[in-house]
Amino acid sequence: MDFDVAFMLQAFLAALHYLPTTLLLGFLPLLFGSVFGFGIALIRFYQVPVLSPLFKWFVAIFKAIPVVLILLVSYLLFLIRWIVWLHLFLFRFVSVIWTDDGLPFSPLLYML
Repeated sequence: MDFDVAFMLQAFLAALHYLPTTLLLGFLPLLFGSVFGFGIALIRFYQVPVLSPLFKWFVAIFKAIPVVLILLVSYLLFLIRWIVWLHLFLFRFVSVIWTDDGLPFSPLLYML
């Protein structure tokens, strides 16, 4: 199996088309996180009476939790929210299975 330089160049040029989107997805969270973190740092540095202890607790908790766990929990919360929204949409506009006792049953709600 030989290395196909022409195909590699073609794939690289196709991937280059999506470079602005990739950079945007990388730099926007960096920008928002930097602004948010700088705000928290200023609040903690100048010891704002109510917010400083709150953000001290916030930073301590998020330093103790692994990032992968935070991503997993946020993904699961987003997934559950999406499934509930999809269930409500389907429950309203699509047919629902009716049980013998006359109550509606939705397979999407059963998944939760």
